[in-house]
Amino acid sequence: MTTLPPPRLGAPLSGRELDVLAGIARGLPYAHIGAELGLVADTVKTHAQRLRAKLGARDNAHAVGIGFRLGLLGTAPAEGRAA
Repeated sequence: MTTLPPPRLGAPLSGRELDVLAGIARGLPYAHIGAELGLVADTVKTHAQRLRAKLGARDNAHAVGIGFRLGLLGTAPAEGRAA
């Protein structure tokens, strides 16, 4: 098995990482994201780990918040309103 270099903080997200981030933002588990993208859950987990590293996020929720702030996920839901 080949070990890939770690992603760099601030590096742009790949298209697949953006797809995974969008699925996470929708609240989907890795297995469901994988089914939509034609990937196994472990591959989705790897993409999630890499996108969190690139964004400097502590966890998936933090990554989603950063994604909204950076405009990667469209418009954030309005505060105080149910989505």
